[in-house]
Amino acid sequence: MNRRWIDTYCSLAMFFSALLLCCASLAEDIYSNPPSEQGAWPYDYDLPVCEDPIVLRKIIHDFELREREYWNSGLFINSFASVLETGHRVHGLDYTPRRYCKSIGLFSDGLERNVFYNISPDQSVILSGQVIDWCIQGLDRTHVDGPECQRVRR
Repeated sequence: MNRRWIDTYCSLAMFFSALLLCCASLAEDIYSNPPSEQGAWPYDYDLPVCEDPIVLRKIIHDFELREREYWNSGLFINSFASVLETGHRVHGLDYTPRRYCKSIGLFSDGLERNVFYNISPDQSVILSGQVIDWCIQGLDRTHVDGPECQRVRR
């Protein structure tokens, strides 16, 4: 009688194991993550390239505004050199797409500094275009972006 219980238990264990494997593969198909732009709040995935003049002008404008109004400084960016993409969709398709960029900024004080920025689609209610998040190495005085601009760079 003891042997019969063991056989029954083994048969049930094998049956439920097979059922579990079958359900797991079905669940993987049902719940696979689509690209984020096809999610519940769809948006257009059209990110500009790192060298886009509109992106670079926005960084120049925002930096000059911050320096003038917040830090009471006359420092500004003259131009950019060596613009390159350092990553694109590095977190996978189911995360918000971002284009990570790095360039060298030539500043009004004669120094060159690394400028890190990423471009992501605007996901606000207005959907006004792109969000450009930037950090200038050595000029993140409040360390909002972490050491060496880690929050923005990739």
